[in-house]
Amino acid sequence: MWPYIGEFVEKILRESVEPSVRKSLPAALQSFKFSTIDLGDIPPRTGGIKVYSQLKRDEIYMDLELNYSSDCDIAVNIKGINAGIKDFRVNNSLVFFWFFFHYTDKGMAT
Repeated sequence: MWPYIGEFVEKILRESVEPSVRKSLPAALQSFKFSTIDLGDIPPRTGGIKVYSQLKRDEIYMDLELNYSSDCDIAVNIKGINAGIKDFRVNNSLVFFWFFFHYTDKGMAT
């Protein structure tokens, strides 16, 4: 699945991010272009997951540990100057909170 996510991210960066960055830069720097976008072969990993149970009936609260030690290669070029990122690493804890709404014949109820 990871190679497909890499293709998806590349498409977003080239079609959405690159034009937005170009528009926000001064005219002299509008040659901004991603020259290389490769997320690498190592996918992110999830570590500890904790789901809290002492909540209201319609809530889910979850902690998720995310580790990403990548062999990525992302490079940009501006006016012939190259810059990039290789071997990117992120360790983080994410918190998710879901609240569910119920629909009844009288409309939405919480």
